[in-house]
Amino acid sequence: MKRIVSVLLACILLFSCIPVFAATTAPEPQGSVYLSDNGSDQNSGATAGEAVKTFERAQEILGETGGVILIPDVYTYAGSFGYYMPYVQGASYIIRGDKADGSAQFVHGRRNIAMNNPLTFDNLTYTVTAGANSTLYANCQRLEFTETVTMSPYGGDSSNRSNYPVVYGGKDQAASANSSLVLNGGTFNYVIGGSAGAMTGSVSVSVGGTATILNRLYCGGGGDVAGGLTVD
Repeated sequence: MKRIVSVLLACILLFSCIPVFAATTAPEPQGSVYLSDNGSDQNSGATAGEAVKTFERAQEILGETGGVILIPDVYTYAGSFGYYMPYVQGASYIIRGDKADGSAQFVHGRRNIAMNNPLTFDNLTYTVTAGANSTLYANCQRLEFTETVTMSPYGGDSSNRSNYPVVYGGKDQAASANSSLVLNGGTFNYVIGGSAGAMTGSVSVSVGGTATILNRLYCGGGGDVAGGLTVD
């Protein structure tokens, strides 16, 4: 399907652009657990009817390698879990809707969310409820939206591009690590390769499939990306 991408690189790179990441699909992690707003952390997480309620409990069940987090209906990442998603060293996660039509929802329920592990969104509706210009920071991790992800804008108002999420490769501070964004699905207001502060690492951005950037793709954000930006 033809992608609609409006791209303006609104920065001047101080160093050469050096390819660092390959925009390939990440390996499928082992293990799965069901997660739902209607779940309970007393449940096993083994079936939709036994879904757990919190992201932390899902991580605990999956263990140190991570795995697939299945959403049977709706899961909301809200303020009670804090700004940064919980960290498990060496783990990676796929958040996958468990409905064949992709209508299961991951709800962006707080204004800013920062990842701490590699994360893929798959076969779901990414719904923004926290306000205009809600932001997802990859936090120098690998962030992927597959072609089976659709976006539901804030207030259901698709006429205002600010109602769609903003994605950062870095985070809200200066960062030294590398970052990789693979966007094959979803609709985004801005995509910003770097951080609010300067980055000494490199940024790789791949845009394809049905992904749409409504406004601009920026290199840095609030500071330079010394390691360079690679756009595919």
